[in-house]
Amino acid sequence: MAWRRLFPALVLFFSTCLSAESGYVGIAFAIAPPDSPLRVVIKWIAPEGPAATAELEPGDFIKSIDGRPVATPRAAQEWVQSHKPGDVLVFDVLRQNRGAVREFRARVTLGSTPANYPPRPESSPDNRATPKAPANSGSGAQITVGYRRYVDPAEQAFDDMVPEGWRVGGRLVRYGPISIAPFVQAMSQDGAIFVQLGDWHLQDFSDIPGWREGTVYTPGTSIVLVRRVQDASGYARSYGLNFQKWLGCEKSEFVRSEKVATPPGLAIVPQSQVETSVAHFTCLRDGQHYIAQVMTTVQSYRLPMSVGWNVLYLASVLSREDLAGTGIAVWDHMRTSIRFLPEWNARESAIAREAIKPAQAALDSALRQTQQFDQNVINGEITVHDPTTGTRSEIPIGVDPYYFADGQGHFYNSYDPVPRPGYHAVQPRH
Repeated sequence: MAWRRLFPALVLFFSTCLSAESGYVGIAFAIAPPDSPLRVVIKWIAPEGPAATAELEPGDFIKSIDGRPVATPRAAQEWVQSHKPGDVLVFDVLRQNRGAVREFRARVTLGSTPANYPPRPESSPDNRATPKAPANSGSGAQITVGYRRYVDPAEQAFDDMVPEGWRVGGRLVRYGPISIAPFVQAMSQDGAIFVQLGDWHLQDFSDIPGWREGTVYTPGTSIVLVRRVQDASGYARSYGLNFQKWLGCEKSEFVRSEKVATPPGLAIVPQSQVETSVAHFTCLRDGQHYIAQVMTTVQSYRLPMSVGWNVLYLASVLSREDLAGTGIAVWDHMRTSIRFLPEWNARESAIAREAIKPAQAALDSALRQTQQFDQNVINGEITVHDPTTGTRSEIPIGVDPYYFADGQGHFYNSYDPVPRPGYHAVQPRH
């Protein structure tokens, strides 16, 4: 079945992983949210690296480097990569602090790329070795799991066989008359295994020359986000690292990816390029070793003025390493048993005609339901810094990237970077 989803590219990382001849600055650049004063923001700073020594900080907006305006993270990365250790780069920066914006200049002397860059910590908090990939991601203890039928509560569009006794959520999200996003989530009672099919955050992409990434494009019957085209392997890797982060993982490591056969029955555009890949990862969660897998099918097709692409299929699993056998078995069972129901297929055209007006109400309801489910199944808290009061607070972690506060102790997080009335942005401190 076509699990067509897309990850919003409002924050797209380009870390400066440089060659041996290139200078090292120790910054991960990112696309700034739409309401930001500039287009490029510093997402991460390497401790004791050249940028940290020059007193640059995460959250600083990059106006220019060496007098050259910076329009994209990739442009910033490429300019740094064109220099060598010992070169001095001049960063013109905007910094927001408690509502005030200050412009300053930082002189950064590039160093040599550390041998362990990107960072790969040698030990976990409990002094055990950083988790490595098991020889077979499906190894580990396997327990007996019973299954029950789960039916989409929104439109009775699909059903799936899900583990008996597990916490389960999911539904069909409708973004427009022909733009839909089915997803299912299941987590074991002890939280050691989490399976997700599809992703309600995702929509279709378009790689449009000259358009800024993150721009929303609405051709009439769907919502499209501008993002540079990725192959299945690249998308599975970037999505998998974020998937683990949402679920509270630390020290996530990409292990390998492999091309596999494309699942049958997908809605493939004629003359498009289609490929499927599985990415494998390891990480630490609550001090324990976990494995993760993400399987994705990406389709791309040429249009007169752009390249359209989307994610036709997305299936993800995170499992504690000693239960990897069970986790992979449940993942396989769920992703091979899900199907659109014939009755829904027969009435889909009528549903689509009536979907325009209630689409927004259905989406709002889906977001509330899913956010509540996510916060129930994801353990842990996150520290946020309120720039208006200068205080830090511990709040439940959410899957959405933007956090907001009203200055009176109330917080929420969202994929919409624009705050609700009376709220302002706060920065998570990882």
